[in-house]
Amino acid sequence: MKVINLNLNEFTLFFIPRDYNFALLTYTLENKTNGLTFTDSPTILPTPDTLGYIALLISYATLEVSEGDSITITLTDASGVVYRGKAYATTQTDLQNYELIEVNANSIEL
Repeated sequence: MKVINLNLNEFTLFFIPRDYNFALLTYTLENKTNGLTFTDSPTILPTPDTLGYIALLISYATLEVSEGDSITITLTDASGVVYRGKAYATTQTDLQNYELIEVNANSIEL
């Protein structure tokens, strides 16, 4: 599962493709919370090809995303689905100490 930082408008997706055609590569983001979808072509970032990873810059600026939303990521090319995964949207940046309910001075904020 990927974590999307809501303080930014894009994230980098690293994956190892089985087979792909970069000219026809598109991604679809589906917000499972509100049912909205967004489709676009990713920006391919240069990466050292030592491990076979591909890095894509994916923008979600036009998709309505809020704290706690669950998002499905699908990459496709002419032959079909290349990658499918899930993402979680949050504004918290300390993911090692992530809290679903924020606790401040022994009080819980809901």
